[in-house]
Amino acid sequence: MDVDPHGPEALGLDLTTAMRIAELSEAHMMWATVALSPRGVRRALGVRAARIGTGIALAIAHDPTGGFWSRALAHGLTDPVDDALVAELVSFYRGADVPAAALQIPPALLPDDWEDIAARHGLRAGTTLTKMLRHRGAEPSAPATELEIRGVDERDSVPWAEVLVRGFELPTQEDLIAMVASTVGRDFYAYGAFDGGRQVASASIFIDGDMAAMAGAATLPDARGRGAQSALIAARVDAAVDAGSTWISAETGSERGVDRSASLRNLHRAGFVDMYERRNWVWRPAH
Repeated sequence: MDVDPHGPEALGLDLTTAMRIAELSEAHMMWATVALSPRGVRRALGVRAARIGTGIALAIAHDPTGGFWSRALAHGLTDPVDDALVAELVSFYRGADVPAAALQIPPALLPDDWEDIAARHGLRAGTTLTKMLRHRGAEPSAPATELEIRGVDERDSVPWAEVLVRGFELPTQEDLIAMVASTVGRDFYAYGAFDGGRQVASASIFIDGDMAAMAGAATLPDARGRGAQSALIAARVDAAVDAGSTWISAETGSERGVDRSASLRNLHRAGFVDMYERRNWVWRPAH
């Protein structure tokens, strides 16, 4: 039987193992970003974080994006996804007073009666993203760009975060910028693409021992199509490999104005392999 070049078998993994690596690395990264942000930032944004079942739930009540940061991750890897778990998650988000939240559960872990459970708790099908993995031994890519790629430290974390948020075309709210900026130097390696003295793209990677997770990347609209993202992927892969990580997870970005297929091609060229498609199941409070 032929092996799918873009599937778990291409990395010598079964789906269960692939899901565990991909979901846990993302969950740890998101917990570090939101739950471990500075206390003043958490208070201003109305952050709540909880470990529910074997996964996590993150909530931001005063999220200027309308719910981008409120999400539940890593559920179903050990304990089953069932009505009781969903009820607990929905209760958490209702109590956190969020404008919206997404339950992010791999399709293979959804129960047979998922449609009934989702309908009962007011969940609606949202966007679908491709979860991806790369082994440290994959052939490295050699992207070409005239932009300068270099690391960013805490001294430049705020302008770096501003470029990242603006590249995603999200609101440039001060507390949101502060939350993103606080990740730099805290198990996150941050990079920027520069056109002369102007930063035009930002990206980072979360290093978590044997696992690493691509933590976000975005390019300003007027600088897209110049190879920034391919070069930033390569820089972050090199950082993870140098740090000793075996597996690097990623997902196709939701950067507005960017063709999703282009993101997939960039990641494929860098050695990432598709694991599965994961849908966001969105909850909003009833009005």
